[in-house]
This record gives sequence, C-alpha cells and structure tokens, in this order.
Amino acid sequence: MNRHYGAVHQVHSGTAMGDAITQQMLRLQEHLRAMGMVSEVFAEHVAPELVRSIHPIHGYQGSEHHLLLVHHSMGNAAFDRVIDLPNDIVAIYHNITPEQYFEDEIVRGWLRLGREQLAILARRARLGVAVSNFNRREMLAVGFRRPEVLPVRTDFSEFASAAASGVWRSSDWLFVGRVVANKCQHDLVRAFAIYCREFDGDARLLLVGDISDNDYTGLVRREAARLDLADRVLLLGKLSAQQLKSAFAGAGVFVSLSEHEGFGVPILEAMAAGVPVLAFAAAAIPETMGGAGVLLRSKEPAVVACAVEAIRQDQPLRERLTCRQLQRVRQVQAFDTRGLLAHIIARASGQACPLEVQVQGPFETSYSLAMTNRKLAEGLSADPGYAVSIYATEGPGDYAPRTEDLTSIPAATALYGRSQGVPYPHVVIRQMHPPRVIDSPGAITCEYFGWEESRVPPELVHDFNRYLDGVGVMSHFVRDVLRESGVDIPVRVVANGVMPPDPGARVNLAELEGLRAFRFLNIGSAFPRKGLDVLLKAYFAGFDGSSDVSLILKTFPNPHNEVATLLSHLRASHPHAPDVRWIDRDLDDSDIQGLYNLASCYVHPARGEGFGLPVAEAMAAQIPVISIEYSGLADFVSDETAITIPYRLEQATSHFDLAGSTWAEPDQEHLALEMRRLVDDPGAEGVLERVNRAAELIRRRFTWEAAVGRWRDFLEELEYGAQVPKVAMVSTWNSRCGIAENTRYLLDQASGSLDVEVLANNGVEILDVASEVGVSRCWSDRWSPELDELRDALRLSDADVVHFQFNFGFFELQHLAQLINDELPRRAVVMSLHRTKDIEIDGELVSLSEIRSTLSRMDQLIVHQRSDAMNLIEMGIIDNVRVVPLGTAPCPPVTPAQARQAMGLVDRPVIGTFGFLLGHKGTLELLGVVDALRSEFSGLCLLALCARHPDVRSADYEDTVRGEIERRGLEDNVILETNYLPDQVARTLLRGVDVIVLPYQETHESSSAALRFVLPLERPIIATDLAIFADSREALFLVEPDDPVALEGAVRRVLFDPELAGDLAGRAAASARHSRWGRVVGDHREIYAAARANHARRTASIH
Repeated sequence: MNRHYGAVHQVHSGTAMGDAITQQMLRLQEHLRAMGMVSEVFAEHVAPELVRSIHPIHGYQGSEHHLLLVHHSMGNAAFDRVIDLPNDIVAIYHNITPEQYFEDEIVRGWLRLGREQLAILARRARLGVAVSNFNRREMLAVGFRRPEVLPVRTDFSEFASAAASGVWRSSDWLFVGRVVANKCQHDLVRAFAIYCREFDGDARLLLVGDISDNDYTGLVRREAARLDLADRVLLLGKLSAQQLKSAFAGAGVFVSLSEHEGFGVPILEAMAAGVPVLAFAAAAIPETMGGAGVLLRSKEPAVVACAVEAIRQDQPLRERLTCRQLQRVRQVQAFDTRGLLAHIIARASGQACPLEVQVQGPFETSYSLAMTNRKLAEGLSADPGYAVSIYATEGPGDYAPRTEDLTSIPAATALYGRSQGVPYPHVVIRQMHPPRVIDSPGAITCEYFGWEESRVPPELVHDFNRYLDGVGVMSHFVRDVLRESGVDIPVRVVANGVMPPDPGARVNLAELEGLRAFRFLNIGSAFPRKGLDVLLKAYFAGFDGSSDVSLILKTFPNPHNEVATLLSHLRASHPHAPDVRWIDRDLDDSDIQGLYNLASCYVHPARGEGFGLPVAEAMAAQIPVISIEYSGLADFVSDETAITIPYRLEQATSHFDLAGSTWAEPDQEHLALEMRRLVDDPGAEGVLERVNRAAELIRRRFTWEAAVGRWRDFLEELEYGAQVPKVAMVSTWNSRCGIAENTRYLLDQASGSLDVEVLANNGVEILDVASEVGVSRCWSDRWSPELDELRDALRLSDADVVHFQFNFGFFELQHLAQLINDELPRRAVVMSLHRTKDIEIDGELVSLSEIRSTLSRMDQLIVHQRSDAMNLIEMGIIDNVRVVPLGTAPCPPVTPAQARQAMGLVDRPVIGTFGFLLGHKGTLELLGVVDALRSEFSGLCLLALCARHPDVRSADYEDTVRGEIERRGLEDNVILETNYLPDQVARTLLRGVDVIVLPYQETHESSSAALRFVLPLERPIIATDLAIFADSREALFLVEPDDPVALEGAVRRVLFDPELAGDLAGRAAASARHSRWGRVVGDHREIYAAARANHARRTASIH
C-alpha cells in the first residue's frame, strides 16, 4: 500500500557556506517547495551564517508521515538518532574518499565509520540516491537495490560569461579542488615542469582550493621548489565566486590528475567557461566528462605535457573540444531534478520500480550490430518488469541517427526517443565498434560481445575487468576466448536471435537479373576474416562461364572490403569466368529474406565468427549450408547440420595484429570440391536431413525470444552480483588439510570482493593463531555426525549464502542433508564437492546418491573436474552443476637461476616434488628414480617439499622414507622438508628445479591442489596418468601409475632434452593462466549471484 507524505525534509551532519552538500540541500528544498511539499533542512552542525535556513536536527522529533532525505558523506555522530526517527528514509550518498589518502588516524576512523553507516542505511532506507553513477556503484555493493542518481549540481550558467570557444587565452594551467592527497596536485606540478621545460617557459600553474591540509600543501610547495617552479606554481586558496569565474576566464587549459572524485564539479565549471579540459580517467571522472574534453588513460608527466601542448598548437582541435564540452554542459543542465524528486518520493511511498535498461550502440541500419541491438531492446521492452530505451552511440562517441533510417523502425525509434529522459539507467547494455566501456552511465554495465580470433587485446581485457559487470557473448567460442585472454567478470552465452524466415519475400535488384539455375549465396562485411578470398578462388577453380551456376555476394562499403580487387584479378586470370553477382550496399530485411529465398546453397568459409548470423538465418530458411565447424559457427555448424570443410589454425593476420592469436584457414580445394558436388547432385543423400536438423536447431535454441530470455536471467543474476555477497563458509580451516588451504587461497584472493565468515571444524592443530580471528569452530567430522552447533551458528548468521566445502570425511550424509534442507528456505545454499565417486569407509560403501534429491534442490554445486560433473549427471543431478578449477597463483618474481643460487644448487640437476607426505603420493617410488639416475646426472638432487599430514600414517610414512634414503645412500641427493612452509617460500624453491614430478598412485581425491600449486611455476611437470590430473593432461608429461621404469624414462628425457623441457614448461604456464585465481574468484561471485537469484525465484514460487 502506497504511503502519502505530508512533508519531505533533509538532513546532513554539517553545513558550511559554499559547501557542495549544503548548496545541494538548499537547491533541493527550493524544488520541493515549488512542487508543493513542506520541506525543511536539518543538520547536526549549523554554520552561523545559515541559522535562518537550516535547523538543528536535535530539535526534530520526526514523523512517520514525513519523508527524510539523509545526505551521507563521512561518519556522522548523530547517525543513530537520525535512523531511529519514525520517518521513512531515502539515503543520498555523496562519496567517501578512501582512507589510504589520509595519514591522520582520527580522519581515517571517521571515514571507516561513514562506510559502516552507509551499509546500515542500505537496510534502513526505502531506497538510495547517489550524486554520481560512480557513487551509485558503491551503494550497490553495500546492498542498496536500484539506487537512482541525482547529480550534486546541474546549473553552470554563471560560468557562461567566461566562455570564448576555441581561443587560446593564456599558457596558464588551472586546477580547482582542495589541496589534499587524492587530488594529486603534486602530479600536476611534475607534469607542468616538463611542459615549462619543453614547450612554454612563461606558463603558470594555478591551484585553487582549500589549503588547510598543511602536510600535503607543504609537500606540493616542496615539489614545486625542487623543480625550480616556486614562482610559477601558485596556490591561491579558496576564491570568491567572482574570483573563481575570473580564474576560469583567464585559463588556457584545465588539467585534473586527481585519483579520486565522487563527481568533479570543477570539470563542468571549466567546460561551461569554455576552457579545454584534460582529466585523468579515475573514479567518477569519465562519467562527468561524458565523452567531452580529453580523457587521459595515463598520468605519465610527459604524456600530460604533450597533450596540453597539442591543444595549444591546434586551434581546430580546441574548437572541437570546447564545442563538445558545451554540448556536455547542456546535457547535464537538461537533467530533470523535479522529475527525479517526484520519482524518488513515489518509490519511497511504495510504487514499483521497473528495471531501467538502456541498450547503447547503433540500432537504425542493417549493420549486424545495429540489428541485434534493436531486436534485444524490442524484446526486453515486451517485459512489463523492464523500462527500456535505446541510446545512439558508437565507439568514437555519440551520434544522431538519420531521420530516414528511423522511419522504417517505429518501435525502436520510440525507444530511442525515450532515452533523452533516462540519463542514468539501472542497466546499460553496450554493443558498438570498437567497444567503449569506460564512461557508461549505468549502475550495472554489460557488453554484448562477439569476437572472431583466439585472443582479445590486453587493453580490452583490462577495461572489461575494470569497467564492466558482465559480458553477454554470442557463442561458446567467444566465452572461451575471453576467459583464456584474462577476462574474470561474469561471462554468459546469450547467443543471438534469428528472425523467422519469410518464404514470401522477393527481391528485385538489377544485379540479380538473369540468374543461373544454381545460386550460391554469401552475405557479410567482406572483412578479411570472412574468407571471401577463399570463396572466390574456390568458386573460380570449380566453375567457369559455361556452368549453370551464379554466386551472389552481398557486402557493404568499408575500408576492408577488397571484393572489387579480388574479382578484377580473378577475371583477368580466368578468361571464361563463372557468373558472380556483387551487391555492395545496405538492403532492408525484406530484401535479405528475398536473397535467402533465391539461394540454392549458402556458403560461408569464414576464418572466424563471433556468431555467424547469416549462416543461422540460412539454416532457418532451410537452405543447405557449406561452412566450417569453428569459432562461433560451431554452436550450430556440424556434420549433423551442414557440409563442413576442413581447416587449419594459423596466425591471424587481421588489423589487430595480436601475438599468438589464431583463426581458421579453410581448405580451398575441399571447398571447391564440395561446391561442385552439391551442384552436380543437389539431392544427394544426407543433404535434406542436414537441412532439417539445422532448421530445427535454430528454431529450438536461437530465436530472439530465447536470447532475450537468457539476457533477462543474466541481468537478474548481475543485480544480485553487484552487492558484495555475505557468505557463511563451512570448511576446514587453518589446518593441515588441502581443502583448508584451498579455502584460504580463495578468501585471500577475493580481497574484499567477498564478505565471509568461516564456520570451521574443531579438534585440529591450528597453524596460525592470527587466522583464527572471527572463526567459529562448531562441527567435527563424519564420526561425530551431530551438527547442532553448526545449525545454531547458521541461525545467528545474516549471510546471503551458505557454502559447504564437502569431503566424505567431513560430514555424515543424512545429517548434512537435513541441515541443508533446513537452510534452503532461509537463503541460497552452495556446495563444493571435492569428491563425487563412491567411497568405502569403515567397510561401508558411501555414495552421494543417498542424498541425490537434496543435492538436486541446492542452488549451485561446484566440482573441479568435468569427470565429477559427469558422475553427478549419472545420478540425475544436472541443472545446478558448475565446473570451477582449483585456482593457481602467479609465478614468483624470481628466475630459476636466482632460486637455484639461493638454495646453493647452481650446478646440480634438481628434481622437485610437492604434496603432503602420504603413501599414495609416490615419494618412495621417486627415491628409486633418483637412485637409478644419479650415475647419469652428476650431483642429481631431489627437493621434496612434503609436509607432514595430521593423519598418523604420515608420521609412519616419514620414517619409512627416511629409512629408504639411508638404505640407498641418498643423503647427499635428497632434501626432504616435512615442515609446513609458507606458500611463497615453497613456490620460490620449486621455481629453481629442472623438473617437477608428481608420481601419485590411485587416490580418493577428485582433483589435485598440489598440481595447481606447481603449474604456474613455468617448470616442466611429469605426473602419473590419473583422473585427478585429467583436466590438465595437455600440460603434463604423463606416465602410467605403478610403472617405475616409465617414470625413470620420463625424468631422463626431460633432463636430457631442453627443448622438451621448455615446451612442457610453456604448456604448464598456459594451463595455469586458465585457472588463475582471479577467474576462480570471479566464478565464485557469479555462482553466489546465481544462487541468490535462484533462491529468490524459489521463495517467490512458494509465496
């Protein structure tokens, strides 16, 4: 039931004349009163000059009929009193500077308190509002749902009098902002010094803003003096309004190298004043710039100095910059503050809030990106839970669509018109070329992405990981390429939709008059990756002018389109050339459908595709397809659905020029052969069956309805994923246990992206007392099966997710199942299964199938190998299983030579092994290898880092191993370390070995943490051919278990053959990148978000 508010008041902890928050509160009060609302402003500390405008909060008793807008920045001593008022609350967040920029512990304490209070407001407030999108993302992280954005300031008209577009007024640099560490005025001084030395010795640097931070102000002054700039770096302090306008009027350029800004008001003031702006792309700066000015990706002083000089020397550039800046200011000034206030009040009163989604990119042409953007937006807009708009922008920046392009797409045009009133959508989905992700106005930002090569540029990987929340990709190939290239954020295969065929469509084009009986068709951009050179050469090799065959090529003009040159050369070398019809322009959807209806076969020898929409469209139209089963095409092209042609992988020669990036080179001769075969016998056996299977596959999986549905599911999970998840981790911890170690690695690497409480087992040897802080030890093991203490601990936990780390020795299955069933109604439940195969314990066969129904109902199950996923599938557990490898850490920053020197083993061949000292790890067998090879390799040494395990058998095994060393006389050849070494020490030592050997025997384990530990060390690895190593087979030299001769031979080969050793080391490093901890942590965050979304759906279905 919606509430009605008799008044809307505001409160903040402090006030001051000219303070940005104070000014915003007073402006909002004016708007609220103009809207007919009773509105007052309250504060804990009221400046003397403001006592007539602002009231002390201590005199306000509150009312449930009043809405209170609580402005929040640093910690507030009156916070508890404010949130205890009976009012409904809306939190308005103004940013809290990270404490790393302050040395004063009192200040740092207030900053920490402010963040703690923000998290409390997320639970207390009806909704949240931020003064920038950057701040809004912080609100999401602490738990606010769909916060809005209300810019701290939108009116900059007072600076317009200073504007003089394109004129270089002076050589003066200007920056406005408090002289504090996060504003980085010292970096400005350094860049300015290079500018003065190299370009303009008469320039001045004017620093305007509060200089009360004596320590940092002194640092800036000393830096200026050190660089002999004391007379040209002027710290002017705070200026009056008129003095500030004069400063802008006289400045040549505004330069900001600040590392943290919650909004950046002076940037817009400079733009309004006509001053060219250069700013480092940090925090809220990119969104405030909004595509105007010069956004710097580097603070390197020389880069900054050269950028300023480029503006000084290039008047047309200055004119373009200032013109675009004024457009940006007008865009900000058009913000509808009263409209947003009305929306905020309505939401606070209980009005439903649809998810505001904006699709950004081209949308109005037949270009494939434009078409997919259009269809996605139209599809999402059909859902009443979404409010959808389209924003026209491309890689280089925003643009205005042509009116004639909009007339034929009325639905999309209406969504485009709506975007003018949606400056800060809840979700932005971008698809443009080249991808631009740095300046999104969305609280959550996704990229709709396709890629055609095996690698993505590193700079794109960096931007995706830093600025995006998720990537919706067009195929499994693209997903794998992103992962292998280093993208760690959520990646979901959403695919593309394929429009249903139109059998009645006809196309009448001059190029198509007099077509021959059999018609090959190809539609695309003619980029080199499309393989038109291969297609044309195969076609000219297979047919001539007498052939009753036509090839129809549909392309569009672009710099990479070389069809004219290809045809000219081929026709010159083939006097009796076959028939080719080339259409090089845009066609509407109906004409494209008409082309499919003309075609006898669609042929597509592309070297790489992110998806391959024309191929899918041809399949939907039930046309035989000749193509290759590679890249994005492989999601629907196979021997079952198409005539496939062989290919080989080669270095990609695209304009990206990425080292190690490959694409497919189709077999031209085989392509010509298949084209001739189909012309000779169009009804050949299997052709019709392939056509029918292909059409059914497209109808089942690749409709726009299906693609939009996958996007909806993804966006729901990303909304949950935006919040730092609270996880109750039930695991062994801080003990000699591989799973305990894996959990510790996960939490260490998560580094603040997870909020975890550990519920651990008792009765273990504690390794590190400091790591016990906050840990609750509340369960035992399978042999003490009662879980009442753990149940009580979970009852007290406010975690969103409970995550069980499972091994058969940890829990008795029925007790565990009962606990899980109790937890499922309360929150999301996740389990990592470290073994899935049945096991015999104390003479009893124990199987996960005993609790199959409980496992099936859990929100997510994590396994570490595909074989474990298959085991669960055999039990009928399918839909909630994710394969996540054990993580790998980076390689230590030492060379093998440095590590060997540190160990004193410079001239000796060294074998390494690692893992707990247990019988199945094969340490005894490895001693036999060392004994056999020491006569061939002088000084051969085995470095065995084998920590003693709590299992009593480990101590007995140690006695056996040491006895065998003595019996064989290997005291000078073996270093056996059984103490538990710090990770970095162990990695550094093993970095120096020549080969790592893991000679394991059959084991109950499902995966090997030891292998993940050693993979990133860039050393060759020999291992026994066991299931626990299966997912890394390609990185290893495998030998049969229980074959000491084979093991000895493998070690001999690697020690003798440096080329083999180098190849194995490279493969191990590549495998380690695949399972890097950044990816594993990202996978866990994605899993927790999916689990929470699933729990919400489950709860909603019950109610």
